[in-house]
Amino acid sequence: MNTKQNLNLQRLIFRKPIIAVVVSVAVLVLAGKLYFHHGYPIDLTQEDIQLLVASKSVFDTCPMAPASDTAAVESGLAEAQTIPDQLNTVTPSDDIRSRLYYTIAKWISFRAAIDPDGFARWMRSRGCTLFQEIETADDALPYDVRAGRRAEFYEFYTGQNIPPDLSAVAYHDLIFAQSLKCLGKEALRPVSVVLGRGLAIVIRRNDSRESVLPLKRWDGAELWIGNAAGGGTQLWKPPVSFEELLARDSGALTAVVLLTTRSRHGAYVPLSLTLYYDPPSQEWFFMDVTLSNTEDYRCGAGVY
Repeated sequence: MNTKQNLNLQRLIFRKPIIAVVVSVAVLVLAGKLYFHHGYPIDLTQEDIQLLVASKSVFDTCPMAPASDTAAVESGLAEAQTIPDQLNTVTPSDDIRSRLYYTIAKWISFRAAIDPDGFARWMRSRGCTLFQEIETADDALPYDVRAGRRAEFYEFYTGQNIPPDLSAVAYHDLIFAQSLKCLGKEALRPVSVVLGRGLAIVIRRNDSRESVLPLKRWDGAELWIGNAAGGGTQLWKPPVSFEELLARDSGALTAVVLLTTRSRHGAYVPLSLTLYYDPPSQEWFFMDVTLSNTEDYRCGAGVY
């Protein structure tokens, strides 16, 4: 694995990248680079391009579950390979693992239906609140929720200036839906979840945020390597933060879940989800969501 590929693995899969707003989709391989149809090049070696092709060839042979079928997705996650050779791995109870699988399957099902209302009700039932509803100072908000970023995202998706009186709920609903529709192409809307080699999970006990990511490389990690990467948009504040959990319990269970979805156009979207577990509420909360090595990453990895 060359230096740039190793950087991809560390930065694009297991650390949250900035959403890259570039024109993509139709590609031509010219002179060892991948050129998008509007002429924006991404520097990829021939080996990088081979990884893109190779990952697709693997996913094409895997069984799939309907993204809207939470039970089928849960079953697939329960059979997922364990990411090997990681530090501080643990095997929690069947109930804790089942709750993890359920949380991920529900998240995917709302994305499959493009159902921001249902997603919002579910998040609130778990004790989560939209950041904009509880934080009044702009600099107290996460970066992607601050006024300047909201204006950028709104203009990107609608081509218009953001209304000054746009509510937190209205903004959430628009970003949730439009990130999945991705400028009308529905590139990130999942139709199927790739099972078998399209899933990998590791659960660990961590005592700091820095110890959660990145992961050590293993055989199979290359399926989630790629220069085309984007981060999710965290609009929801969990009832307890990861830092609060660490302070309270002197450690926390975390899960890194690598999964792959397929769009109705046949595009694969390798996703990396990082979650932490809160024992009193028995809930898994999202810490980070990223995607990489996909055909269209302009719209990021969606809302969490």
